[in-house]
Amino acid sequence: AADDRVWLRVTRSRSVRCALSSPTPRPWVERGLLASGADLVAAGEASDLRVTVGAEPGSGQGDALTFAPPAAVGPVGLGPALVEPRVVAWDREHPLLAHVELGDLLLGAARGLVLGSSADPLVFARPAAGGEAVPIAAAFRADGGLHVVVGFDPDESSWPRQLSFPIFLRNLVRAAEERLEGSEPSALRAGGPVSVPLQDAEVVTLTLPDGAQRSLPVVDGRAVFDSRQGVGVYRLRTPSAERLVCVNLLDPQESQLAAPPTLDVGARPISVETSSHARREVTWWFALVACGLLCVEVWAYHRRW
Repeated sequence: AADDRVWLRVTRSRSVRCALSSPTPRPWVERGLLASGADLVAAGEASDLRVTVGAEPGSGQGDALTFAPPAAVGPVGLGPALVEPRVVAWDREHPLLAHVELGDLLLGAARGLVLGSSADPLVFARPAAGGEAVPIAAAFRADGGLHVVVGFDPDESSWPRQLSFPIFLRNLVRAAEERLEGSEPSALRAGGPVSVPLQDAEVVTLTLPDGAQRSLPVVDGRAVFDSRQGVGVYRLRTPSAERLVCVNLLDPQESQLAAPPTLDVGARPISVETSSHARREVTWWFALVACGLLCVEVWAYHRRW
């Protein structure tokens, strides 16, 4: 039957590729990313996470973290400058701020952020001179990833010297890992379109399970094809990489291995009965009897002498 064979793609887990960009060296950020398990690559190379300090983050697919941006980043604009602000609140429920304590964070300077409707505030601070609290960190989703904007330079704060800084970076790397794991399923069910994320490519060559090839356009970083062209392994090849997508029938009826409640044999249905009695191994009973006889023999021998 068509469901007797299943194709499954098994891959090795890999580390998150992180591109760090900054006009000056940032050892604190670099060490935090390395301690989080990320692999640092040169700025401009294909990456899963882009970290930028004091510069514009640029464009690309994946997640991004921007410290002290010189201009607006997506729906996050720049507000007034804050002198020695004090953190007054942060979103403890957000995954990026899990186990992150910011109550003792000291800031030399920061920029308030003006958030659009698609951005969520993460951290609020109030100027030392008083006034209304404004967001200094925010997050939004775009280009298939999570973008985080922080309105201050970590070197102008006590954050790199606190335990919460590497924890925050680890949460960010973990979010990128979850996105990568979720975007590459090991197998799919036939019956609809399949969207595969691809970077740095405008056209991809699709090889069908029967060996036929065709070209597909890459729109917004994704190639879409119809999985109803047959079950098996689909290969998407770009000049720099190859992606495998396994499509199976996964029919609920053919994949049902449990015994049906009734069997129609002739004009009279027969119900299936399950029994709790089964043959049991009796070897251990013989071993127990042999052990008892051995104990009796040893006892009789010592009693005799």
